[in-house]
Amino acid sequence: MKTFSRRDVLVSGLLAPAVAATAHALGPIDPAVHASSEVSGPLSAPASLASPLPGAGRERLLLDFGWTFHFGHADDPAKDFGYGSAAAGNFQKTGSFMPAGSTSFSDADWQRIDLPHDWTVELPFKNDPDLQSKGFYPLGRKYPENRIGWYRRIFALPAEDAGKRITIEFDGAYREATVVFSGFYIGQHSGGYDSFSFDVSDFINPGRPNVLLMRVDATGSNRWFYEGVGIYRHVWLVKTHPAQIKQWGTLVCSEVRPNGAKLSILSEVENRGNAASNVRVISIIVDPSGLAVAKDVSPSAVIAAADQRDYRQEMVVSRPTLWSLAERNMYKLLTEMQVDGKAIVWPSSPASMPSKAKSMEIRSRFNAPSRYRSACPRPRRTIPTGQPSARRLTAPILQSTSPTSEMSASRSRFC
Repeated sequence: MKTFSRRDVLVSGLLAPAVAATAHALGPIDPAVHASSEVSGPLSAPASLASPLPGAGRERLLLDFGWTFHFGHADDPAKDFGYGSAAAGNFQKTGSFMPAGSTSFSDADWQRIDLPHDWTVELPFKNDPDLQSKGFYPLGRKYPENRIGWYRRIFALPAEDAGKRITIEFDGAYREATVVFSGFYIGQHSGGYDSFSFDVSDFINPGRPNVLLMRVDATGSNRWFYEGVGIYRHVWLVKTHPAQIKQWGTLVCSEVRPNGAKLSILSEVENRGNAASNVRVISIIVDPSGLAVAKDVSPSAVIAAADQRDYRQEMVVSRPTLWSLAERNMYKLLTEMQVDGKAIVWPSSPASMPSKAKSMEIRSRFNAPSRYRSACPRPRRTIPTGQPSARRLTAPILQSTSPTSEMSASRSRFC
């Protein structure tokens, strides 16, 4: 068995997008590249997988290359490309927001960069006790000339992308991000450590250049000893059919039995088109060797425009190969949708696919022997029986009514 160090895991995580990017020819979105592992073809035979077919249902393109960068200024609009001034446009007048968001804007004096990018690494250190949480880089309210960064990217989409849903996904940007697309104000995101996305379908220009502009404000602090700033993770351009499985909209629960495993599958499908669609979901389980071992076809159902529907399926995998630390057997779920009688292959996103496979991994690993133990065992606290505190431990410690926890609770009930 090959052993993996912590460094191996980190390096593989950094190299995967680059390998996927350089392994294929550049497409119309040059120099953005196809991450082909995101695009799969249909199951051509009951026992094997077909070769990937680009553009089948969903494309996810790496948008890390060909950016330009320029510093702004937090206190002087004249040094911040007019942001916040009447000359730069305002939020209610669409189509001409920010001169830098236009294709006619010249960024000849901007720095050419590739993502991920952190502009603090080029700043000098400063002996200021207030900068401890900034790694002693001159950032924060006292240094307005270093707090704002502008990012700009021009790309073209082919004419055949008209009618598709186009989404820009950001894996992370620190800390306050304002997004402008082709002169239109799209939205803002606050918080430096979570991913976010914007649907720009209504603002794209198929067959013509499009400008993605982003202003990042790093004034706020999360009180880490080094926080980093800018677009410090990957950016993706995602093309989808209007009828689609929601991002992270697939859940798989498994119940391993002596002679098989029962799988419960939840697919959250949304219709982001302008007309109702008749949709059915086909789920296929593929074993570690690439063979299809189970399949289920849901009844068709009509989803109105701007509406969504949950599809629930169950299937059984006979004599599954269990996951363990010694044998990392992984099953995968492939999802195909039939929309108005036409097949659309819907490969899983990198964020959702591991969760589906991991659901099977975690529930299977407890049935496989393991000789490994934790290197940091936690001492167990014991409370004398009969004390009130011992009884309280059986009750829920925290109850939240946030949308996220409600969704999690709903999915827990599904499993």
